[in-house]
Amino acid sequence: MGIKPRGVGHVVLKVRDLERSARFYREVIGLREVARYKDRMVFFSATGANHHDLALLEVGKHAPAPAIRSTTSARPRPTSRLRGSPR
Repeated sequence: MGIKPRGVGHVVLKVRDLERSARFYREVIGLREVARYKDRMVFFSATGANHHDLALLEVGKHAPAPAIRSTTSARPRPTSRLRGSPR
């Protein structure tokens, strides 16, 4: 019994163990695996609206932990634009 997402943006997660992580997203979260790339990446679709919404990229079992202040391309929406927020 997986969750039923209504939408997902394009997300790429770096993981240490690709097979273990892929099994989690298939069996626990309930995403559908749609493709693989060179034993290094797995792609999942959450809703079927896009080819893939989530990609897992294996960085290896001995990869360092991410920096506390790592950069990301995701930009939070201003709170004034969130539903229910005062304008």
